[in-house]
Amino acid sequence: MSVNIKRRSTAWFFSIGFTAICLALIVFWIYRSYATPPATRAGHTVLTTPADVTAFKADYDQFAEAAGWGEPIYIPTGMFIQSIEFTGPYNVRATGYIWQRYPIAANLAQGVVLPEAERQDLTEVYRVQQGDEELVGWYFVVNVRQPFDYRRYPFDRQDVRFRIWYTDFEANTELVPDLAAYTDASPARTPGIDEDFLLEGWDVTETFFSVKDVTYNSDFGFNSLASSGVDRELYFNVSIERDVVTPLLTQGLSPTVVFILVFVTFLFFSKDHERRGVFGLSWNGVIGVLSGSFFATLVAQAGLRNQIKSDGFVFLESLHILLYPTILTVAIITTLMVAAPEQKAVHQADGLLPRLLYWPLIGLTLLLVTLVLF
Repeated sequence: MSVNIKRRSTAWFFSIGFTAICLALIVFWIYRSYATPPATRAGHTVLTTPADVTAFKADYDQFAEAAGWGEPIYIPTGMFIQSIEFTGPYNVRATGYIWQRYPIAANLAQGVVLPEAERQDLTEVYRVQQGDEELVGWYFVVNVRQPFDYRRYPFDRQDVRFRIWYTDFEANTELVPDLAAYTDASPARTPGIDEDFLLEGWDVTETFFSVKDVTYNSDFGFNSLASSGVDRELYFNVSIERDVVTPLLTQGLSPTVVFILVFVTFLFFSKDHERRGVFGLSWNGVIGVLSGSFFATLVAQAGLRNQIKSDGFVFLESLHILLYPTILTVAIITTLMVAAPEQKAVHQADGLLPRLLYWPLIGLTLLLVTLVLF
């Protein structure tokens, strides 16, 4: 008897230990991904110092010369964000100020376009002559639609990008960041963000300007643009990361409780009539608990999908999806324990083996999902 108890204890030790290792690896892998700088700057040349801007100008001079445009005129451009609000999974409403400094001698048209905005309201708020330049500033309200990647929800990070165009398509001009307008243009100091800035459910980690090579399959009707094919566009980027506490408590806790409830029900169900009487768990009772767990999971997943509205699979959803085969498997095993006494794998040691494998299989599956998504 004591030998049998010792073997059971050893088996449970390995089961719990393996599960704990899987959970530890999941936490480590997510933390490692979270601590690693995001790859959202791929394809962008980040401009955070005057030296970066000087190097970009030198490179662009060669680019413009090769395209046959001659020497370009650079227009310093700045942005100051007062508010950002997610009005939908892929829609952002933003308000703030944008300004440009024009060389007076060049006699340039004045104005900016935010091409990704579904709606753009610009109101000129100041116009000042400073030396040989004219400074013009606008207050803007824009609704921008952008693709965001929610696969790692709730451990996701996003870049809200504001692409900035000059209003005169034919002018030989290029926008560059007006870094001199900021006290500190280091991304970690979040230049261009209001002190009282609040984005519910998110934390701002960085802001920075960047330029990106863009190729269009149209010349927008201007024959002078047809020979190039490539242009370099200015972006103002706001990097944000989600506050994970609220999603974990509101959407991660419920499926975790269902996993535990299903396991407790599975653990205390027995083919032994005397033991079954002690815990009061009949086969009908088990099926009732599993049915309730199924519908609770279905409702929770529908609520998650309705909130995120992502086109694809998200990380937190793996808990809900994994619950469906778990509930079905427990229902099949408990049924076999009652109706198929010849199934040794199910009946041996009163169904010990399936119970031992419950948490390790769940932990291993979640670990594999984590490795794929992160």
